[in-house]
Amino acid sequence: MISLRWLAGVMTLFTLLTRSSAAEPKPLLNPNDLPPYPSAGSPEATHSQRNARQLLGGITLNPGNADAEEQALAKAVDDAMKQLAPAEAKAYRDDPALLLSDTYQGKAHEWVMDRHGAEFNASLKFSKQPRTKEAQKQLSKVVDLVDMILFFELANDPNFRPLFASFYDAADLMRKTNKTGFQGLYDHARNDKLIGYPSESPPSSSISSLEEHLGELHKRYPLLLAKLEELQKEAAIPPDVFAGIKFGELYRLLDGVAQNAVLMRAPKEVEELRQKLRTSVIQLANLRAKRQQQLRPNR
Repeated sequence: MISLRWLAGVMTLFTLLTRSSAAEPKPLLNPNDLPPYPSAGSPEATHSQRNARQLLGGITLNPGNADAEEQALAKAVDDAMKQLAPAEAKAYRDDPALLLSDTYQGKAHEWVMDRHGAEFNASLKFSKQPRTKEAQKQLSKVVDLVDMILFFELANDPNFRPLFASFYDAADLMRKTNKTGFQGLYDHARNDKLIGYPSESPPSSSISSLEEHLGELHKRYPLLLAKLEELQKEAAIPPDVFAGIKFGELYRLLDGVAQNAVLMRAPKEVEELRQKLRTSVIQLANLRAKRQQQLRPNR
């Protein structure tokens, strides 16, 4: 005969296992629905190089009817291009993390617009609907929780970790010499009150690495997901709108990390040459526009 004590023990164990399984947090991202992974080995042009080509589009450097002023500006553009190309090549060769980040800039946005443009547009339309101040605050909380969860999931993905490291490694080095800079870099506790996380955690200022930051987010991950689900229901956010919010924050996060990494890692010489090229192209284009205007007959 089966004893009641044994049966009670089995039922208790079953309850604990069921609760444990039910409490297992479900990731926000589907691993089969992610943007392309960053890769430093891609032979394509970087974002900065594509921007330079776009800037130069339609610019003729040696028109036959150019006067001395126009020829001087055209030469300045040509000289800047010839100086920038080897400087960029050396920078990318010396710093593979810079190459990886600069190549990846804009990729996540392109992917989201291609794969999830309809949901993204639905989220934009939803965000513009009139709502009370309290409802707007609730929507802002949803977006902020989505951002924190996406950061945790993407930065922990070994395929995306090099992109995050390219920025945060550079930022950590700069923080060692500039104690007042990047004070909000590791703001893991900003939603602790909202999600009900105890406040005995270390302050953000004591976190000194991406690894430590992710460790703090790991402690909060189940609570972040649970609160997000709760707020999503309270705000009555339709599934397609929520998907649009999620993918919109995804591309902003990935492209933002890549852009900031480039800003942090690009050598000063390269940035100065890029600025010199932009200035020269704009001056040349403005001069030619002015000359074209002068050639038009007065009406």
